[in-house]
Amino acid sequence: MRLRIARYREARECFRTAHDLAEALGSQRDGGVLINNLGFVAADLGEHPEALDRFERALTINRATGFRQGEALSLANIGRLHGRFHRSPRARSHLRRR
Repeated sequence: MRLRIARYREARECFRTAHDLAEALGSQRDGGVLINNLGFVAADLGEHPEALDRFERALTINRATGFRQGEALSLANIGRLHGRFHRSPRARSHLRRR
């Protein structure tokens, strides 16, 4: 378990570094993708409020940049996270959004 947690923490640092570079280059779309990836790491580490925050931030960026695939992925991730907590109505709501 410790090795797994260490790997996730290492992944988080890599994604944060990549996000900082994307921001420095002005690549909002890539930044949104990387924030979404940070959400996956947070979810897998059991940091669900942080994961939800990351997925929602990625959704905002994806919508602002017109990245429809990213928007769909963010909505699905939010829905899945709510589904993990048996928040079925909220999960369905996010999975059905367009």
